[in-house]
Amino acid sequence: MHVGDEVRLLSLHSTETSARCRFGIKQLKDDPWETIEVKYPVGSKHTSKVRNCTNFGIFVELEERCRRTYPHQRPFMDEEG
Repeated sequence: MHVGDEVRLLSLHSTETSARCRFGIKQLKDDPWETIEVKYPVGSKHTSKVRNCTNFGIFVELEERCRRTYPHQRPFMDEEG
């Protein structure tokens, strides 16, 4: 996004007392978790991007808004890498 772009937003919350409003963009998109079993069947192999490494594990992303955390003690790759 850039300054001046028009975007569609969903109104999530507003209060008269504090004059605040909350809006969301991702709520207007399809939820990737609704079709996860079709796109990534059990036993299938896929390439993903590591988005973050922490002291307790890694965060990988299969697609936009579809991320998974893998704790260090849980194996997340086969022996071939």
